[in-house]
Amino acid sequence: MFLLKRNSQSLIDRSRRGDPKALHTLYSGYCDSVYSTCLRLVGQVAVAEELTQDVFLAAFGSLAKLRSEEAFGGWVRRIAVNLSLNHLRRRPEPLLFRDELPEVLPEDESLDDWSQISTTKLSEAIASLPEKARVVFSLYQLEGLRHREIADTLGISESTSKSQYQRALMLLRQKLIPAHSVASSQQTVAP
Repeated sequence: MFLLKRNSQSLIDRSRRGDPKALHTLYSGYCDSVYSTCLRLVGQVAVAEELTQDVFLAAFGSLAKLRSEEAFGGWVRRIAVNLSLNHLRRRPEPLLFRDELPEVLPEDESLDDWSQISTTKLSEAIASLPEKARVVFSLYQLEGLRHREIADTLGISESTSKSQYQRALMLLRQKLIPAHSVASSQQTVAP
């Protein structure tokens, strides 16, 4: 990836001229990241694979729109997010959010205390989240969007974005941090 960043302007210039080796190098350098982004958002391997191809077709077809100071990696990931969200919106069962907050929102703790959890376990836990929570969590934590941006993108309120994010955190903690699961279950037991 470092090599791509150093030479990305040259690769982009060559790709704009239709150089197949340059296009292949860009694809190879970014396809895993794009696929991971799509998979986290749509939650289905076959759909994520198809979207990955669509992302690169869109990106390569729009290379002329890429400003030279813009990083290709961030630009292509944004295309991945947009196409994944468009896919979710077009489904027969649209992604609908209830516009309400839970009674008590847990503190927004850092994910630093999760450093002992393997990437594989974390990825599996994220994939197992309910769809709305997974989408908001992925956009906020993994794609770096703010709650206002998520709200605008998904057509929901900012408070709904925050509540879905908190729900995702709570569910991930329960799945991944055994001490948190025990503490949570003890808190819910009535005296």
